Amino acid sequence: MKYLIIKKNIKIDVSDEVYSLIRNSHYREKYAITRDTKHKLIHYHAFDTESSDSENLIRDRTVLPDEIVISNDVKNALYNALATLSIEDQLLLYNLYVKEESIRNISVKESINAMAISRRRDKLFKKLARLLIKYKV
Repeated sequence: MKYLIIKKNIKIDVSDEVYSLIRNSHYREKYAITRDTKHKLIHYHAFDTESSDSENLIRDRTVLPDEIVISNDVKNALYNALATLSIEDQLLLYNLYVKEESIRNISVKESINAMAISRRRDKLFKKLARLLIKYKV
């Protein structure tokens, strides 16, 4: 069978294989377009203008590798600083910031004045700050 394809108002004779490949690619393209419209998918190329690329409008929210290294260093230094504290101090920080208990609840459990717990927490912060300076963070 003879197939003709029209390109720029010129008729071109093509074989059966070439015609079927072209036809299948057109069908795939139409299917992709209908599937995208069905699922309300918008390609970023749709926002291209003469003055800007839409690709540049998309924010890259991935974390930079150097930021990962810095945050890991800070975490390791904090872990080492916390490891040097006494167990009572570690438990106080655990109850305050992991369990999110109030100072008043902790003071009732330990039967200590809430002001004493607050002062102990402030001393711990100062001690941790000195330790973190020692670890050069």
